[in-house]
Amino acid sequence: MNVKDLIVEEYVSDLCYMITTLTFVGDDILFLQKSDGQVRLIQNGTLQSESVLDVNVNSEGEKGMLGITSVGSSVYLYFTESKKDGGDALGNRIYKYDLDGEKLINSILLEEPSSGVFHNGGAMVARLDNQVYTVIGDTLRMHFYKTSP
Repeated sequence: MNVKDLIVEEYVSDLCYMITTLTFVGDDILFLQKSDGQVRLIQNGTLQSESVLDVNVNSEGEKGMLGITSVGSSVYLYFTESKKDGGDALGNRIYKYDLDGEKLINSILLEEPSSGVFHNGGAMVARLDNQVYTVIGDTLRMHFYKTSP
């Protein structure tokens, strides 16, 4: 399908590689870097030099920074946690954070869904009633999680 009125324009350049997903928080954009555990911030069309969060992840196969969504200034992250970047996986985790404008703070562990090397999913969405849903993939098992703020 060809949409004649569609306009595509560059918004931000010189981004890193391995971006998995993003969410809007007001006019700002937060995005995930799969393999290095960083959450980056774009404000007013400019990539900020410092990450808003850097967590330790295992990014083997389809692990790493997997999903993000937001409800107001609350940000929900789904990632494969490890004690050090590239270290043995502790498992997949869903955390809630608060965005203070510059950093993600006040982490709260909400769920520890099953994990595998492959098929870890990552899609997250917040409904209009502020319920947060996460697709965790099959990891060779079927699960569905609903997380309330």
